[in-house]
Amino acid sequence: MADYTTLCANLVGIQNYRFAFIVADIDFAGSANQRAEFFFYNGLYTSLQEQKADAFWFFAGLNALLVMFKIEHSIINYFVRQLFEIRWLEKLNNEMLVRWLRHKNYYRLKYEKELPDNIDQRIEQDAREFISGTVTMLQGLINSVMSTIEFTIILWGLSGILVLLGVPIPKGVVFFIYIFIIVATALSVWIGHPLIKLNFDKERLNGDYRYSLIRVRDNAESIAFYGGETKERSNLQEKFHAIIHNRWVIVRRMLGLDGFNTGVTQIAMILPLMLQAPRFFAGQVKLGDMHQTVQAFNRLMRALSFFRLFYEEFTLYQARLNRLYGFFTKLDELDGTDIHQPVECSHRVSLHHFGIKDGNGKVLLKDLNVDLQNGDALLIQGPSGAGKTSLLKAIAGIYPFDTEGRVERPCSNSLFLPQRPYMPQGTLREAICYPNIVPKRGELELAMEQCCLSKYIPSLNESNDWQAILSPGELQRVAFIRILLMQPDVIF
Repeated sequence: MADYTTLCANLVGIQNYRFAFIVADIDFAGSANQRAEFFFYNGLYTSLQEQKADAFWFFAGLNALLVMFKIEHSIINYFVRQLFEIRWLEKLNNEMLVRWLRHKNYYRLKYEKELPDNIDQRIEQDAREFISGTVTMLQGLINSVMSTIEFTIILWGLSGILVLLGVPIPKGVVFFIYIFIIVATALSVWIGHPLIKLNFDKERLNGDYRYSLIRVRDNAESIAFYGGETKERSNLQEKFHAIIHNRWVIVRRMLGLDGFNTGVTQIAMILPLMLQAPRFFAGQVKLGDMHQTVQAFNRLMRALSFFRLFYEEFTLYQARLNRLYGFFTKLDELDGTDIHQPVECSHRVSLHHFGIKDGNGKVLLKDLNVDLQNGDALLIQGPSGAGKTSLLKAIAGIYPFDTEGRVERPCSNSLFLPQRPYMPQGTLREAICYPNIVPKRGELELAMEQCCLSKYIPSLNESNDWQAILSPGELQRVAFIRILLMQPDVIF
């Protein structure tokens, strides 16, 4: 629980508490406008009851000033909110990317038994909506607290003695509304509590479905060769049906929550009139006081009902916070895991009593001794699953499991070629020179001609999805171009 609280504090950040004070100032100005409205309408309705035309037109003229103030308040509030959300999103996104990409965590996550689902969704969507939800909740909470204080004072002044079951209660209207809202909020939480898990599942199911669609798009050629359209459609429909099932479960739960909240709201609309009617008929309050009582009662109830009315959004907010918590917690676990990296920098490639194990601790290779000098070549052969690729990963220093022994290799000028060359998004020039190859003038074009890719020279500065455009054979040629440009001391 302490770790969870710490994460929440880190996500909010100290700079965001400064924003809370700004929001409080803006909401205080808005509340001042609301208080002015109450006295304005009190005077307006009282002047109507007493048939004072001059007073009526005076209060009507004040409405223009209130309208101008509302417009100014709305514009400032929107600008401050957007400014804060954008800056916070920039900082949070940078923090998530740094922690995800450092220490090769993005790669090591693949081998975790409890892999956080849909990392891309957590970084892009959950972070963005978490920030928006935090701002909404913060503004609502501040406004709720301020409105509760202000309208309690107003309603306290308007309230008289309330008689319930023959018992006179001074200022009883105020006590009645507090008890009413506490009971209503408790029932609302009891009805809507399952929505937290349901909304968490909704985010996961939507992310899984979107990822499945992307896989079909990225593997369209292979699926077409296999004629796997029917199977893919079946798989996609299965995932979509899970989304629909979850949606209906949420709908059924929301029917009860919305129905309850609507009932409470409708009761509250007539309740203040019923509570104040005896005093009005007795001539103790005027029509303007009645109108002001109704308005103050409803505003106070809305302020006290913030959590109850916001509960559906709160469950979504809690689900996103849980997903971000899972993301950061898993990265913290990886950062705290000490995996033996056997690589030492040298001018040669040498293995000393080297061995590797799989994720279950099973020995794949052991007691390997190899010594290669400049100009030597070594072909590694073995059946599938013998550990050939795992050996190369260990030599590269990215093997996620335990190793033993020691590896020496050149660290500054070595090149590892994966089985399927990677082409990042961007121009073809940037993709070929990935990650940091800087060719001399004309060197790239010459290498492309030598590797039979000269037809793409006019497209070097075009941005496209080159991973999908180039054929598997052309992607292999890109790997050879990188070798020619980089001139590494050793190639794996």
